[in-house]
Amino acid sequence: CETRARALSISKTRTFEKKSDNKQTVYAELCRNIERACKKARQHNVVAKKITILLRKSDFTYVSADLLLPRSSAFDHDIVQAASRAFSELFESRTSYRSTGIVLSQLCDAHEVQANLFEPVQKVQKLERLYSAVDAIGKKIAKESRIHLGSTLYGAQKRTAYGEQTPIGMRPRI
Repeated sequence: CETRARALSISKTRTFEKKSDNKQTVYAELCRNIERACKKARQHNVVAKKITILLRKSDFTYVSADLLLPRSSAFDHDIVQAASRAFSELFESRTSYRSTGIVLSQLCDAHEVQANLFEPVQKVQKLERLYSAVDAIGKKIAKESRIHLGSTLYGAQKRTAYGEQTPIGMRPRI
């Protein structure tokens, strides 16, 4: 993309209630931050070419990785896919973490992105319709029952009154 969007970057970070050394829990929190940042980017009609993932350890030191995306994007799964490889390299077992964060940068207007010659235009159009529908559903339902696409995959599980496994944050139907 040629022109810069109004904002220089979009960032989302979140401190955990309790520090964690569980790789899946820390990854789920990172995914949740990615989802929130991507949603904000879509609301402002911008896409990112570069991302930075941040992991803050319990001693308040950070580890981070900067990544260039193969295609400018505001789609959760594109960012999660790129971030997951870097996360695996950054995460240290037996180290406690306090928070995760994501920064979307090198932003430009979504309609100014040039199509990739090696990716079918129909695929990108389908993704745009999918995320538009997800965002519309998110607006219609209450905030506490929002659907988090990636973070629920790795989120902690808990037992419901009926004995079924349900991701934390989602309530069983009664």
